[in-house]
Amino acid sequence: MRQRLVEVARKHPSVARVDGFGLHWTIELHGPDWRKWYADTAEAPIASRVAARAMEAGAVIGTSGEQTSLFLAPSFIISDDELETLIAALDHGLGLADAEFERGAA
Repeated sequence: MRQRLVEVARKHPSVARVDGFGLHWTIELHGPDWRKWYADTAEAPIASRVAARAMEAGAVIGTSGEQTSLFLAPSFIISDDELETLIAALDHGLGLADAEFERGAA
C-alpha cells in the first residue's frame, strides 16, 4: 500500500505528505494550518470535497473534519482488486485538490 500511495502522491502537487504503516495511512494536502481553522467557512474543506469525489469513484476515504487530512484504513481482508479501486478513487479525488492548489485556492 505504501508504494502505491507514494506513486499516487508523486503525481499530485496538492499532496504535502504521506504517512502511515500497514493499512492505516494519512494523506496530508497543502493548505492552511489546521490548527487555525475553526470550521467557520461556508465551503466544505478540501479534504471533504476530495473524499466525496473519491466516493463517486467507488471508495470511502475518511477525514476528521480537518481541512487538509485524508485517512485511509481499509479492512485487513481487502483484496488486491479492492485496493486498486481505493487507490484509483484517491487518484481521481486528488485531481480536485490539484486544480485548487494550482490556482492558489487551497
